[in-house]
Amino acid sequence: MLRQIMQLAQRENLTNGDYVFFYLDVFGESLRGESAHDPFKPWQQSPGQDSGLREAFQMVLVITYYEPQNPEYQHFQTQLILRAKQKFGVQLNYSLMNLVAGCFYDGMLLYAMVLNETLREGGSKKNATHIIEKMRDRKFQGVTGLVSMDSNNDRDTDFNLWAMGDLESGQYEVVGHYSGVEKQIHWLGRPIPWVKGAPPLDNPPCVFDVDDPSCDKTPLSMLAIVALGTGLTFVMFGISSFLIFRKLMLEKELASMLWRIRWDELQFGSPERYHKAAGSRLTLSLRGSSYGSLMTTHGKYQIFANTGHFK
Repeated sequence: MLRQIMQLAQRENLTNGDYVFFYLDVFGESLRGESAHDPFKPWQQSPGQDSGLREAFQMVLVITYYEPQNPEYQHFQTQLILRAKQKFGVQLNYSLMNLVAGCFYDGMLLYAMVLNETLREGGSKKNATHIIEKMRDRKFQGVTGLVSMDSNNDRDTDFNLWAMGDLESGQYEVVGHYSGVEKQIHWLGRPIPWVKGAPPLDNPPCVFDVDDPSCDKTPLSMLAIVALGTGLTFVMFGISSFLIFRKLMLEKELASMLWRIRWDELQFGSPERYHKAAGSRLTLSLRGSSYGSLMTTHGKYQIFANTGHFK
């Protein structure tokens, strides 16, 4: 699953050093190879095969349980594996999953300690409320190391932080240890090789604080864009309507003025006087003649006299 997540992150260009990916894998399953001796290379699909995600995994930090290093836990884990094989036929391996059994063992120790104290004080084993109250804020040495309970009766848990310590080989190693009792992290070994030389900002500008006006990269707000688009639509509609109306009015004006002439545009007198000026115009009479004829629908001729000329 981790490789699939990083493939998507690499595709979206989120592995350039501006972001860190924390992967919570308490049992360290993503760090395991096919055998216990394989190096910790979670970016590999299988040993010896490069999945093309080595650079992307430089920004991946894996969080696991802290494996106790005290001799009591090492002996407990060995006995756990032997008894599981001998009594139940189950083959267990040395892994962080065995820590769960160790925590159950320490839980029984805590209950036994509090129960004995309650009985010595004259209390009853059925008084569960009193027993639970005595467990709060208690510390003792168990098989998994120091057991510390908080005010909510939750155990303060230790964790390890893994990172790609060696960029050439791509092998992961523990770079930090978080102490649940101290509520702080202790850095171990070599520093984390950040892609940009330093860890990314906790609150990078214009990433989480989207309400900051300075982060608005658009020159206009959404309301202004909508208003501008609406205004342009009305302007285009108005111009189109004006042009259509103007065309209709011109056509109407031309239609109303067809065959209409003014009286002062007519000239009366001898046709010879205006012969040259009227030579290019269409008249009902022949050139040089003052009369013309036109056949009607009844087959008769009507005689027209040329009395004036249009300029």
